[in-house]
Amino acid sequence: MNKLSWLLLVLFVFTVAIPIVYAGDEDVVNLPDFPQKLCDALGMPEPDKLFAGQLLACSIVLALFILPTTFACSKFGKDVVVPTLFVGVAAAGFCIAMGWMPVWLFAITCLLIALGLATKFKGMI
Repeated sequence: MNKLSWLLLVLFVFTVAIPIVYAGDEDVVNLPDFPQKLCDALGMPEPDKLFAGQLLACSIVLALFILPTTFACSKFGKDVVVPTLFVGVAAAGFCIAMGWMPVWLFAITCLLIALGLATKFKGMI
């Protein structure tokens, strides 16, 4: 399977998840409640249900925006790191604004990205 078919498969699965979660209950879509409804639809056990739903909802949003950016940049031979980081931070900011992603998780992710890019910056100096 080539990269384009993987991308289309992931985008199809993730864009179909939102209408399926809301189809059974009501007409109104309340996005801040999406992680809870996603967990209910998947039948997750009770103890850490909301946190797992938040991580799953964040991964859906991040995959919807980061994967097409990465594939498009690699297809045209451009630098993949900068556009992917820009789009990823914007998507993570959306998840934080919706209340799906804890701020501490975003801070730890930024620190890990900075540690990963430290060798690249060190080589530039």
